Amino acid sequence: MAFILNNNAVVAGAMRGILAARSNISATSSDYNVAAVAAKALADAVNTAVIADVGVKEADLLQGIAAGVVYGRYLVSPTSTDYATMAGAIKAAYTASVGKLI
Repeated sequence: MAFILNNNAVVAGAMRGILAARSNISATSSDYNVAAVAAKALADAVNTAVIADVGVKEADLLQGIAAGVVYGRYLVSPTSTDYATMAGAIKAAYTASVGKLI
């Protein structure tokens, strides 16, 4: 279950970050396939960076951090290793912040 929360938090955050800076929108789901596949690749990279399994409140934090790191970038690579630097940044921000949650 916790791995699912990690994965879903990063995918949701990455999609939010990708879409936040887009001026063009589409009602066709296939127009977002590249972004969705890239968001999943980023989630895989974050899981490889060994962020501990998270609970619900930690997943919210992880989602927000992923959105902030991705904001304004349009990710296109389906390869998780291409996102190692971003995953490291997400892990660092998460590690610095998680102890501040109540």
